[in-house]
Amino acid sequence: MSERSKVQLGLGLGRINFQLIRHLFFYGLSVGMTSLVGFVLILIFVRIMTPADYAKIVLVKNTLLLIVGIGGLGLSQSVIRWMCDVSKEKVFTHDLYGILILFIPVSLIMLAVIYGLGRRIGISITWHSSLIIALVVLVELLCYEIINWSRAEHKSHIFAIQNLARGILQIVFVVSTVYFFRKPISYLIGFLLADICFLLFVIRGNIKKKYIVFEKIDFQMVFKMISYGWPNSMVVGGWVLLNAVDRYMLSFLSAKQSLVAYYDSAYVLSTAFIFLLSRAFNLYLFPTYMQNHNKFGDEFCAEFINRIMRIYLYIGFSVVALLVLFKLFLFHLLFPLQYTVASSVMMPVSLGVLYAGLMQSVASGLYINNKTYLIGVVTLIALAINVVANLFLIPRFGMDGAAYSTLIAFSIQIVLTYIISSRYLFVRLPWLILLFGTALIVVVNYYIKI
Repeated sequence: MSERSKVQLGLGLGRINFQLIRHLFFYGLSVGMTSLVGFVLILIFVRIMTPADYAKIVLVKNTLLLIVGIGGLGLSQSVIRWMCDVSKEKVFTHDLYGILILFIPVSLIMLAVIYGLGRRIGISITWHSSLIIALVVLVELLCYEIINWSRAEHKSHIFAIQNLARGILQIVFVVSTVYFFRKPISYLIGFLLADICFLLFVIRGNIKKKYIVFEKIDFQMVFKMISYGWPNSMVVGGWVLLNAVDRYMLSFLSAKQSLVAYYDSAYVLSTAFIFLLSRAFNLYLFPTYMQNHNKFGDEFCAEFINRIMRIYLYIGFSVVALLVLFKLFLFHLLFPLQYTVASSVMMPVSLGVLYAGLMQSVASGLYINNKTYLIGVVTLIALAINVVANLFLIPRFGMDGAAYSTLIAFSIQIVLTYIISSRYLFVRLPWLILLFGTALIVVVNYYIKI
């Protein structure tokens, strides 16, 4: 390394500590609010609904997350990428144009999936329920993109405020509609009402600030953004599906729909803490390493990512150890008695979520070098492995089989992505931390009981 590179590296890493703490606080607050909203909703649902009815809400919720996650075709990541080259006004406006182009096909896919699940989850497709589903897709796509603009500008405090406001609205409207109607479609109605209120305020503010300038659409730019972003949508959608496919398969391979509700309670409990950590790190990480690579080059960027991964795993394994150690206490405290059966899957579910949080780091070489389609390929491979493993393990082991299938799939996804991405930017995956941390969790799970 040249003397100039060493100086750049030292100065840059010195600034990381302050920026990391500041952004992690606000991104952590944002993710914490989002996780808290989901957690509060579920704690209410398990008390006002039977496990079988709550299982239907779980399938609707995951279907919405999956379709919207994939349907946005990664425009949110493209916005961050294009902000380096094009004015934010043009990027934000064409982001909205892209959503309006994608809205109709994504809505049709959502309707087809809900129709396929209809007999099992109790939704009959009528003209008014079709309209509700289409509108939910549109407002969810818009909300996801508009909130991401604050992240693209590194305005983490605004990002946190927007997520807090949206979360409060969702609690009020979703709980009200589910309580009064007690049907899966009521969950979607609640989200629709909450997000319409949110969009009315946020879009109006962005138009006033002239962040949205309605100009002639540049189709070439829109399609370039989509071509860059769609593999990332496979990662987002694949992440959701890797987490959700076990619940779909539990629903179809098990005679007891209540198992879906029990399994989801373990997943929600683990993600309430671990996803808070991983999401906060990754919200900060992606735009930061893109900027660091542009300013300082490969060597600095790789060292930055190495440091972030070590910090993430040290904190992450500590959180997982506490969750596994106190799992029975937490289930007795938070859920009705019959849900404690799901405590057996806390370890594999928590480890899977922790491993998945490494994806932005190990795939950095692919993001930086515009090889994002390879991430989509690896995600599809991991998904296929998850499906096959579930087919074999769920009939024999039930919830435990579903949890370990997902853990295996996430582990393979991270390793394959790391191997491929290292050809473009070499980062050091902290193998020793991973091995010792996993061994610690296994010991805590099987030999220490509280």
